[in-house]
Amino acid sequence: MFLRKLLVIVVPLVLCGLCVFFLPLLLAGLHLCFAFPFVHKLLMLFNLNNIKLLIGTTALSYVVFALLYTLAYRLTSNAYYQIVSGARED
Repeated sequence: MFLRKLLVIVVPLVLCGLCVFFLPLLLAGLHLCFAFPFVHKLLMLFNLNNIKLLIGTTALSYVVFALLYTLAYRLTSNAYYQIVSGARED
């Protein structure tokens, strides 16, 4: 019974923390979706017509950003858990 109540309290807090941390990543993707047509039009002005290359580089850039952001999340969360659990006393 106690474990069930604990899960009801802890799981939403963890999910909320993940949402708060990864919300900027989702908004960056949304921003990228809206900016893509404008970037494409600007490149068309310079006679750069390779849409496949543009889509590939855009997707690759977003994936690299997401990986770096996830790495930062892991480092931050590990440091936080160490501080809260008292595992590391300086």
